[in-house]
Amino acid sequence: KWQCSCGDPAAVAPQSRGMAVDAEATTKAATQETTVKCMSHHSEGPCEILSLTEHGSQVLSAGGDGKLISATSPASSTAAVQATTRLWTHRIAERGALSAVAISSDGAWLATGQESESDCGVWVCPLDAKTGRTSSIPKLVARATLLIRHLVWHGSLLGIAADDGRLMVWDRDVENGSDAGRSRRREFPTGTSAGGVRCIAFDTQGEFLGAAFSSGALVIFRLRDSSEHYRGSAFPKAAVGSERITMAWHPNGDTLALPGERAVRLVGRKDFSSVISTLNHGHKSPTTAVAWSDNGACLATASKETVVLWQPPSETPLAIFQLESQPFSLVWSGASVLAVGTEAGSWAQLVVPVTPDAPLPGSEEAVAAAEHAAAAAEKQAFSSGEVDVAPDGGTAEAPQKDGCVEAAQVWVRQVPFQPGATAPNRRQHHYLAFNEHGNMRLTVGNTSAAGGSSGSRKQQQQQQQQQ
Repeated sequence: KWQCSCGDPAAVAPQSRGMAVDAEATTKAATQETTVKCMSHHSEGPCEILSLTEHGSQVLSAGGDGKLISATSPASSTAAVQATTRLWTHRIAERGALSAVAISSDGAWLATGQESESDCGVWVCPLDAKTGRTSSIPKLVARATLLIRHLVWHGSLLGIAADDGRLMVWDRDVENGSDAGRSRRREFPTGTSAGGVRCIAFDTQGEFLGAAFSSGALVIFRLRDSSEHYRGSAFPKAAVGSERITMAWHPNGDTLALPGERAVRLVGRKDFSSVISTLNHGHKSPTTAVAWSDNGACLATASKETVVLWQPPSETPLAIFQLESQPFSLVWSGASVLAVGTEAGSWAQLVVPVTPDAPLPGSEEAVAAAEHAAAAAEKQAFSSGEVDVAPDGGTAEAPQKDGCVEAAQVWVRQVPFQPGATAPNRRQHHYLAFNEHGNMRLTVGNTSAAGGSSGSRKQQQQQQQQQ
């Protein structure tokens, strides 16, 4: 039920095969590639990584053997295999009965999708705050005629995706009586032709719920009223029909990462049909899972025996990891440590590579370095007062024509509004910078170079005539 099998890579036309090979060879040459030996964990079925503590020191996972296992992570920060210590093991289901597992972000609730002799269902139960094990008898909250394909928590909401086409959201706060006016379980209208729901993803801004169907459709629902916001074709039917697939929203909610093809596509929330960026040349097989780091600086993508790390908007892979088994689940700890569960029940810990002198992405050192670089660039550009002179090296004095004083040409001082603003070597300085949303801005200051005047050309002419 958990078994996944990747199809062969898409065929390349003979006339373009050489170009594709050259591009992949160039990518490999410029990207760090590492072979990783996975660590044995579960005796049967895939390994679903549920949580990874800060700095990746402890991992919690569930497997096809029906066990919940807590273990320490490798002490070393390298990608090589390291010994781990199993802290405890707790059975949560019969062997072979689990089809989906999820733990809430606060670590307080566990949800499991299980198959019984008569049907399939979703059970939830609280976890003990000290031991991390189930503290009460699981409670049935939803039923389905086919397998529960995917479970995911978003605050108090539990998203449920089933192979019979049912898409549900269960609210644990309503169950606890905090808001008796709302229904504790809502059904979303998926239609009759979309097929089974393969995976779901909650918008981090709390507005949308994305769903991938076995028909290849991507459907975006509004959480507030369960209505449909967008529907379009986004996945090959072979990808969502037979494989495990998971998509992921960027932490700021502006971008949705879509697997299913060799290239991972990033689409924006304003127009889900338009691809903002395409991450190519990292995988040889169709991608099946994606996950953003906590700060959104790094994106992990998985395919058959390969995990690739990216740092969008760059479309060049940061690192490529070759695993012994097909990746099944991806979970981040902070901005630099990634846990990968595999189809064989094993797992591996990966670390974002950095240069010897470079700080970790998103760390205080990295932020301080960026601010220092921006300050240094500003000091270099303005310490000599170059911004207050004309391109020819003279001062910006007001020219005269026919005895009348014309408005002086104003050279504005660009105020840096974020790290990344740059100044060319020319006397006429231009400052452009981009942010994580892909926007580009030019901010113009209100201070002139020579006379300290400001305002429109007409106002300046009036000021000159009055003088």
